[in-house]
Amino acid sequence: MKYLWLTAVLFLILGALNSGDGAESETKIESITVTARKKAEDLQKVPIGVTVFNTLGIEDRRMTSVSDIAESTPNFYCFDTGIIGLHTPAIRGKAGESTGSSVGLYVDGIPVLSGTGFDVQLVDIERVEVLRGPQGSLYGKNTQVGAVNIISRPPEDIFSGKVSAEAGQGNAYKASANLNIPIIKDKMQMRVSGLHYERDGYLTYSESGNDVDYRNYNYGKFNLRVTPTDTFEIGLIGSAMAHDDGGINMNITDRYAEMMGLPATDPDEVASNIEGWNKSESDMQVLKLSWEVSPSWHLESITSRRTYRSYYLNDWDFSSVDDMHKEMDSDNRSYSQELRADYSGARFNILAGVYGDWEKNHFVERDDITGLVAEDHHTRFRSLGLFISSDFYLTSRITLSPSIRYDRDKGKYEEPSRDLEINETWGEISPKLALSFSPVPNIMIYTSAAKGYLAGGFNDHAAEDHPTTFDQESLWSYEAGIKTRFFNNMLQLNLAFFHMDIDDYQVRIDDGPEYNYTDNAAKAESSGIEAEAVVRLNRTTTLTAGFGYIHAEFKEYNVDGGDYTGMKLPYAPEFSGSLGLIYRHPQGFFAGADLTGFGTMYLNKENDYPLDRYAILNVKAGYETETFDIYLYADNLFDKDYSADGYFGGLYRVASPPLEAGISLTYRF
Repeated sequence: MKYLWLTAVLFLILGALNSGDGAESETKIESITVTARKKAEDLQKVPIGVTVFNTLGIEDRRMTSVSDIAESTPNFYCFDTGIIGLHTPAIRGKAGESTGSSVGLYVDGIPVLSGTGFDVQLVDIERVEVLRGPQGSLYGKNTQVGAVNIISRPPEDIFSGKVSAEAGQGNAYKASANLNIPIIKDKMQMRVSGLHYERDGYLTYSESGNDVDYRNYNYGKFNLRVTPTDTFEIGLIGSAMAHDDGGINMNITDRYAEMMGLPATDPDEVASNIEGWNKSESDMQVLKLSWEVSPSWHLESITSRRTYRSYYLNDWDFSSVDDMHKEMDSDNRSYSQELRADYSGARFNILAGVYGDWEKNHFVERDDITGLVAEDHHTRFRSLGLFISSDFYLTSRITLSPSIRYDRDKGKYEEPSRDLEINETWGEISPKLALSFSPVPNIMIYTSAAKGYLAGGFNDHAAEDHPTTFDQESLWSYEAGIKTRFFNNMLQLNLAFFHMDIDDYQVRIDDGPEYNYTDNAAKAESSGIEAEAVVRLNRTTTLTAGFGYIHAEFKEYNVDGGDYTGMKLPYAPEFSGSLGLIYRHPQGFFAGADLTGFGTMYLNKENDYPLDRYAILNVKAGYETETFDIYLYADNLFDKDYSADGYFGGLYRVASPPLEAGISLTYRF
């Protein structure tokens, strides 16, 4: 803590020297409004570690997915498993490897609370907010260490549109378009957008020479806004995505080949005697009703529906053996409803609400050779949440922000072939208390304590001798941070220090290529620091930088005769960093470069399958006008290989994307 106080004193001195408003300047960093706490606030006044990417930042960095967002966010790592739609997101060293994710994803208010579905496309997006630290007091279960809010661009009262196309190495092609349509002036507007993407695979079949993991998918979205009065607004947003892809971006490791008595293969060549495919699809809709009852009172209703069907065929031994040819079909459907009221006054504000959701999943696994069903089970969940959050303005400079939420989750698991029916209930109270202090303008110091909650669940891919359920997990997080702006808003620098104590840590146990289950470890902890900076060097050049450091380990974990105390937590890179430079000249010339990297992390609890530290460089340069843009780009410029060799208990290798260089064109009207 002494370093925090020394940092605070230094920033106070700088703030005192630069506390004047100063003259207007083109080099100022503009204020950013976020809805991280379910209400509109200035980013620099929110007592949470938040990273925000707006429309321009997303386009400049060519961000298309949550994984891209993670690369430029301190202490956020999103592991791509190689299976379409399935990711393992981790914030501050804590990942969720079970059926639930430790990081919640909210797409226009639609909750995605498991790692399945994190492949949402960033098309026609206004901003993305990454909230670090427990968000359970407002968002509930499975936002144990953070949440990601994706907010679409709202419709406007002008007719406009944009068409983009790009082509790159590996026969990568992308075409996208969006259109804003004013239907009734000042009353009804709509935005529609679409995307088509395709590319060759990173891997090839050794026998046929065909691509293994080629990609071909389509995405579409509409956004309708109706404002019948000045105080009442109706919003309806819907999107859908359909895949017609090749197989999984994965191959076996030398360990797997030796274990199964198979010949060693080239890592980039798959020896399967069948060619996999992926026909997954998803759609989601949300209805938002917003009513300004008075200048002080605001009511809101958010109703959502989401379906995600993960449907693919894969040869899990990746060889010529007719053994593990599996067709997986997982159909997930969920519905949610949230009602909330917000009061804003001179001395305090308060936000209260109720939330409920219902989710069901039907999973079927068939043997592609015999046609027999190997697994067939149903999982159902129902959740209820009650929450209240407030800010008390103790003085003009000091704000106390308490919040609390109660969640109750019921689950049911049915597996008819084993005559198995299990009912479980989990629940948690998630409090949070934050205190913020603004000693001088443009500096805010805050501290907070919060509890995070990750619901328990069912081991639906476990062998008969494995446990059928696992318990909920909880943690306490302590955070202190400083948010600052200096030199007439030309420099923005934010720091955060955190420590998390985790109980009943959920650990995934991989038992061979067919089975896995989740076990509860005893205790773990994670501590670290995060720093973010934005510098407007002049009217044409902006520098961004981020850095995160994590020390995350098991504090007490003994299982099956093994002692894992002191081992690093899986998917917890020791450090993460990003450095970006944007040059945008008034005459239209543009150049940008982004360097991102992660420290060494481990893919399992035993720490014997590391993913070594790596860094990648993306660049983009071109010419911009009011109606037309042309760019050259290169992703992973130096063709760095950072494949994950040892995933799923050391059995599989997940290939990383190679260099892709290309050209993109945009026309606006």
